Amino acid sequence: MNRVLHIFNKNVLASDYYHMGSTRDTRGRFEYFKERGIHSDQLVLKSRSDDVLCEKFKNMEKDIISNYHAIIFEYPRYPKSMKYLRSSYPEIRLFVRSHNAEVFHQMHYAFATLRFSSNIKDLLQSYNLFKLGLSRITLDRKCSKLSHGILSISEWESKNYWKFYVKKNKVFTVPYFLPAEYNTIKKNTSPKKNQCVCLMSPFRGRLVFLEDALRNYVRCINQMPANKPDWKFLVTGDLSYYKLMLPENLIATGFIDSPFDLMLESTAMALLSDYGFGFKTKILEAIEAKCYILLTEKLYKRLPALVKPYCLVVDLKEPKSFNKALEFAQNPFPDSDTGINEELKKLAFEGLDKAINYI
Repeated sequence: MNRVLHIFNKNVLASDYYHMGSTRDTRGRFEYFKERGIHSDQLVLKSRSDDVLCEKFKNMEKDIISNYHAIIFEYPRYPKSMKYLRSSYPEIRLFVRSHNAEVFHQMHYAFATLRFSSNIKDLLQSYNLFKLGLSRITLDRKCSKLSHGILSISEWESKNYWKFYVKKNKVFTVPYFLPAEYNTIKKNTSPKKNQCVCLMSPFRGRLVFLEDALRNYVRCINQMPANKPDWKFLVTGDLSYYKLMLPENLIATGFIDSPFDLMLESTAMALLSDYGFGFKTKILEAIEAKCYILLTEKLYKRLPALVKPYCLVVDLKEPKSFNKALEFAQNPFPDSDTGINEELKKLAFEGLDKAINYI
């Protein structure tokens, strides 16, 4: 029987981080191992220190490590550990799960922080983020070369990011899907409301990607004809960090127990920012709730083809575009009972099968 060692950070098992996108994605591997009947052991890290992890491997009994057919690392962060394993256990296949295009992602953080900077502290943070982004180039290069395969989260990143590091036969697309333990969305039998929601973070603190999305959402609402009186606009989360004047018809809900319930009654969910890579997990949740997603063209182009029929592109430079998208969202929602999530899960499992030679 194939045995796999799965390495991830302790946050994946912490209740406070249970609904984080990265946690849900990692738990997708839990579901894969269980359904495929693959014996998997977990190595839970208290920190993301490559030096600490490498020492752990060196202190393990060789008979234990050599028992594994494959080792999967969540995130490309551990080149020293991978180098040790490649030299000491050449028969073990090493794989790295990429949650997003790390260099592009970090650069977006730097640009967004610089764009919304208001003091020296922000400028310093932006500078540090630029340095971090540049350091990711070396880290991704080393990890991709040392691995037997990159488990990319999207086809777009497989073709447009990892091609700069490794040959395409070492890149396996393993799309994000919502694990069964999270898939508790109820079916909505009530008519949808003319309601659009912007979902901010369930945590306190400033997040520049979401700040950009919120600012664009506010600007679109302000440009609506007479502020679209037949529509209701909502935004969730703690907005105190953003120092933004909200339109009178934009209701701030604060933190809510379930964004799913809010999307179930809403016609549209606005995600109006180009920033960030990987996969925006709330998009799949909105589809499950039969809620159209309003987004920018750049984000739309990076999405899996399966989810695009449920997305409406908003041109932020064209004031009428947001209004047109809302009008279109009043059309019947495309039939998603065919199981978009199940299709993504099937593709993810097939990608993992090919990677670890299960079939």
